[in-house]
Amino acid sequence: MKELPADSAIAAGHVVEALGAWGDCRVISTLHGGNRNTVLLVERRGVRLVAKTSRRGTEAINWLVPVQEKAKKAGFEVPSFLPSDSGSLLVGGVTLETWIDGVHPSRADLSAWGRRIESFHALTRSWPQRPGSRSTLELVNLDVGGDVDLTAMPPALVEVCRTAWRALAGEPTSAVHGDINFTNLLVTPGGRIALLDWDECRTDVSALDELAVAELTGNRTREPDARFRDALLAWEIAISWRLEPDYARRMARELIPQAQ
Repeated sequence: MKELPADSAIAAGHVVEALGAWGDCRVISTLHGGNRNTVLLVERRGVRLVAKTSRRGTEAINWLVPVQEKAKKAGFEVPSFLPSDSGSLLVGGVTLETWIDGVHPSRADLSAWGRRIESFHALTRSWPQRPGSRSTLELVNLDVGGDVDLTAMPPALVEVCRTAWRALAGEPTSAVHGDINFTNLLVTPGGRIALLDWDECRTDVSALDELAVAELTGNRTREPDARFRDALLAWEIAISWRLEPDYARRMARELIPQAQ
């Protein structure tokens, strides 16, 4: 297995131990792209799979299963959770998922896929909130949810974020992927678009996903509303404040001048 920094090596060792719940799994290598979780490529009975650490609870993982089924109906290839030998999807903070083969797309590859995310949103309108998570709209009045802890942020910055989120009142909500970027997209050998890493999925304002898609594809039918830009930037700051503090502070310097 590729050598890891000390903290990651400890996490990888924990993953290997937890994988015993799925039987005979062999670790092949680490995988890039998991900035907040340890991600390993493993093999079981000759089949490649992906093992990940997760900060979510069992109910939050179970909530994802029907949401990802809706994503499949909308036309995406999506990894599926594999139950352990005891039937659990989460063991010791670790999940095991199917491997999807493919390459990261170019902008041209994505030119026609934007409507699929709109279809996914339409299929999940009024979806119940993910256990433990909170939407941008909910965090106008609440302090904690998912990876967000507003009590850890400077009060003035919290108010700037909440001002951005208040501006979304009345917008349609649905399940959102929450982290649409080139790293989490693949073009499969069959030409399908695969959407990976659903860790940040929750119920929230649909336009947050749709803005991320517009930024990737360059296919904007209209200039994105500045409200959505500010709200998405505020969300990035809030979810990163504890886990990726340097990144969050750089984003904060972008948001605060816009809000003044």
